[in-house]
Amino acid sequence: MVSTGATIDTLRELVEQASHERPHLTSRLEKAACLVVLRQIEICGPNYYRIGSEDGLRDYVVINGHCDCHDYVRHGPGHSCKHRLALSLYRSLYGDESIRIEPLLVRNLANGDHEPRPEAVSVPPSQAAADA
Repeated sequence: MVSTGATIDTLRELVEQASHERPHLTSRLEKAACLVVLRQIEICGPNYYRIGSEDGLRDYVVINGHCDCHDYVRHGPGHSCKHRLALSLYRSLYGDESIRIEPLLVRNLANGDHEPRPEAVSVPPSQAAADA
């Protein structure tokens, strides 16, 4: 969770910059920022995350840049759903020593890079069964 005014200001700046570069993502970026502030983002493994939904009733999984939300599934690989954007904002704010930090996905999306990361992730069998 975001805990300081400086971090909120940084989050606001990230959203404003990305929105300026790609105005069509503004609403989705704002929703993503709300997820960063209000919902849990859990690092489950390398390139494997759980992100709380907007209504707080469920979690969505992002593995290797692919999200299991309806929006992402409907639009296909590379779609900038709010969960992927929230993850990018989160990583930009906090980083994570256990994963390879790459340039902000929002900037990559703004520059037309819609390819998921190629790294493979091993999902523990118990987790795979729970996700099914």
